[in-house]
Amino acid sequence: MPLIFPEELVIDIREVDDQHRSFYQQLNDLHAAMREHDLAAVHRLMDFLVSYASDHFAMEERLMIEAGYPGFPDHLARHGEFTKDLRRWRARLAERGPTASFVVELSSWLTGWLADHIRKVDGEMARFLRRKAVAR
Repeated sequence: MPLIFPEELVIDIREVDDQHRSFYQQLNDLHAAMREHDLAAVHRLMDFLVSYASDHFAMEERLMIEAGYPGFPDHLARHGEFTKDLRRWRARLAERGPTASFVVELSSWLTGWLADHIRKVDGEMARFLRRKAVAR
């Protein structure tokens, strides 16, 4: 069953929401590839994640800096934690190769991390950015 981007995770910043939806689509593509025994898809997802984290986090960080978001240091630290954890997952993939159990664990971690991050950290950022935009 495909993962559906939960509407309660929409933060009403179009560029950010579109990127979050893209992330969920990549997870769906990974699951489909695993059903088809396309283990190379795991490496493609890992490449996507590295690029996604860099580009997506840079975009969010730019928005926070431009708005003078006071929660920026904490948000930046959480992005750093994700990047560090992602490097560990990438090393594990390089060491052990793509297995079904690896994909299940990675997917679970990614889905949980993203939902928690969007709901709490990105949601707080979005509320600040919307209040700032209304105040202008």
